[in-house]
Amino acid sequence: MKEIILMAFLASHIMSTLSPSPTIDFRPPGTVEIVDNFFYDATEVRNADWKEYLEILKAEEGSTSPTYLSALPDTKVWRKSDLYMEPYVTSYFSHPSYADYPDVGITHAQAGNYCKWRTQAVSKMLTKLNVSAPENFIYRLPTRIEWELVAEDGYDKKQQKLIAKKIDKFGESAKLYNMRFSEEGSDYNPSLYAPAPARSHLPNKHGIYNLHGNIAEMVAEPGIAVGGSFRHYHNEIVPTNMSLSYEEPQDWLGFRCVCEIIEK
Repeated sequence: MKEIILMAFLASHIMSTLSPSPTIDFRPPGTVEIVDNFFYDATEVRNADWKEYLEILKAEEGSTSPTYLSALPDTKVWRKSDLYMEPYVTSYFSHPSYADYPDVGITHAQAGNYCKWRTQAVSKMLTKLNVSAPENFIYRLPTRIEWELVAEDGYDKKQQKLIAKKIDKFGESAKLYNMRFSEEGSDYNPSLYAPAPARSHLPNKHGIYNLHGNIAEMVAEPGIAVGGSFRHYHNEIVPTNMSLSYEEPQDWLGFRCVCEIIEK
């Protein structure tokens, strides 16, 4: 049974993300190419991704195993900031409506374990599906410098024109990121600010969504998050790339992976 679950999960990702370009022989599932041998997740790791991960761990280890239990997200993080988010404690991770939203409530260690599992799982399934791929590649968290270099790449000319039109139409209310843009008055309602689906807003020139805003992202260096989130102010994060600190899971904190090909 666990082989069927794993095959279905990875085959769909692999066959949908292999590049048709003759100049790219292999694109690690779920990623876009930045430079030769270095790829970046197009979106933050979603609730759907983490649920599939948990299902496979459950099939392999059992629902009472330390491995499975240690991978569960902390859904109580929604209570930390304000009581307006209390419904998210039971709904955000579990309800199908939030499947495409970024996963939160994860520790740095859990994110690292996911990267290791993803590397092994993809490698195993590439072999089983007889897909030509490099012998040695790893999924991992990006370093802070890697994130900054990708974030600074910005938009291509076509995207810049679309942004200019949006700004002309909506002015200062043309929000390009899921972030807070100004000080709120006495009628401020925290429930107006929440994560959005992982493919919200305009992607950058590489096709990467929400490098800024939506949720802040862990990097390889523990305790450092980048990009800001729905809870942070635009002028604190963009374009300065100021980092945020954390010590435990947060409702505004998630991650995405990079994939590095070590050997072709």
